[in-house]
Amino acid sequence: MPYYPQTPGIYPYTTATSVVTSVAYSTTNVTLLAANANRRGATIYNGNLVGLVVKLGANAAATATLVIPSGGYYEVPYGWTGIIDGKWLAGGDAGAASITELTA
Repeated sequence: MPYYPQTPGIYPYTTATSVVTSVAYSTTNVTLLAANANRRGATIYNGNLVGLVVKLGANAAATATLVIPSGGYYEVPYGWTGIIDGKWLAGGDAGAASITELTA
């Protein structure tokens, strides 16, 4: 197992800012997070009654990385700075995705 020193400002998980956004329910592809070279991490919470299909990359309608169930939570893998797209399964409600992005 690798050792990561926890020196402030050097440890790769150091972050100083968080931005919270909301994305409304849609059964067509939507961008949950734009690509961001300064991203240190992100979380996605599905506040809808149906699953949220998520793709680390563009076009969740074509292929998906995962499905976040209703009330589910996902932590984006460390180091992923690319676009994140999503779409909900049919039959949802007015619930939205709540997204927190951590940046340098």
